[in-house]
Amino acid sequence: LDEVSTTLRSLSERRRLDVLRRLAKTSCYGLELAESMNMDRGNLSRLLSVLTSQGFLKQEKENQRIYYRTNREAMQVFFDRVMAEIFD
Repeated sequence: LDEVSTTLRSLSERRRLDVLRRLAKTSCYGLELAESMNMDRGNLSRLLSVLTSQGFLKQEKENQRIYYRTNREAMQVFFDRVMAEIFD
């Protein structure tokens, strides 16, 4: 339950949810995402790191850029686990 709670806290920030929503529609590389969301690159980098470490983002390197995309499957597994923790 502690791990689920910690992961839910990582999703509690609105900017993180905005990034997940944006990256669910299309993949972006860091600078492109920072500019489109009017975010500082350092703050975005930390935000992407948190979401990636939780497994909620996929990374794909293309040439010199790393593209990010929301990992729908990992999010589904996590929310299924939340439901199991609550109802089982």
